[in-house]
Amino acid sequence: MNKLQPLRVPAGWNVVFNKFLEVDIENWSSDDVNWINFTEDITYLRRENRKYNIGIDLGWYPDTDPQGAFHIKVILNENWEKPAMEYVTRMRKEAVEIIEDLLLRYCNDYNIDIDMRMQCKNS
Repeated sequence: MNKLQPLRVPAGWNVVFNKFLEVDIENWSSDDVNWINFTEDITYLRRENRKYNIGIDLGWYPDTDPQGAFHIKVILNENWEKPAMEYVTRMRKEAVEIIEDLLLRYCNDYNIDIDMRMQCKNS
């Protein structure tokens, strides 16, 4: 039986839903039954009630496709149409690292302010 992927979630974050499994896909065939677990809605974490509402969304795109990849999106103030940042990887361990780094980085609004200003300058 597959286990949930452990994540280090700092105080202040809420786990809205989590179906992120601790499995590696390198040796799976394209017809492996486990691909059904790799959907657009794997994990969503949210931090609210401060200057910003920020979410970290993990999904697999295209949905259940063996050729797909994990997409980790930073959603600011519920603006799903335009994620503030997006990372793409096929590696579970790299996805964990990115998510944990984002959760820690965005524990306070100061880092969000800095990153959003940098993003505006680079646009």
